[in-house]
Amino acid sequence: MVYFTSARPGGYGGTDIYGAMQSGPNSWGPAVNLGPQVNTASADMCPALPPGTGTFSWFSNRSDNSFGSIDIFWTNKTNLSTTP
Repeated sequence: MVYFTSARPGGYGGTDIYGAMQSGPNSWGPAVNLGPQVNTASADMCPALPPGTGTFSWFSNRSDNSFGSIDIFWTNKTNLSTTP
């Protein structure tokens, strides 16, 4: 899985964090927006997976829970299947 930041159309606003699964050598599945638990109308960026943990962290300047200009957020990482 690769995580990245993009301002592509159809997001929640600002920049959003997306993920894509590797489907083969130099081949990737479709980019999936990580949804409203991570992304907001503000700039959500710089996704990171700390080593040895099941957490996912990122920076955001979201206004709904902020201690300043840009804060660090984290959540537990859950792998979701893209097949039915």
